[in-house]
Amino acid sequence: MPSSADTETDEQVEVVDHARTALLDALRTDLGDALVEHALVPGVDLTVRIATSSWGDTAAYLRERQRFRFFDFISAIDWMPSP
Repeated sequence: MPSSADTETDEQVEVVDHARTALLDALRTDLGDALVEHALVPGVDLTVRIATSSWGDTAAYLRERQRFRFFDFISAIDWMPSP
């Protein structure tokens, strides 16, 4: 009779983050080309990059339609350490 170690598989279970995936789908639909890129780590975080020209409209959309209360904006000069 095989041991339990012989019958186990090394298959990884894919983690699905329904809430963040739904939000990303809504952003794609409602923001269109203003959504430049994104990074989704299921169960951890969703980061989106928005076209600079759409920051104001996107903030209003997130506040009014998605009921967001916290926004974290990083300018182009903030990604490198200060000299």
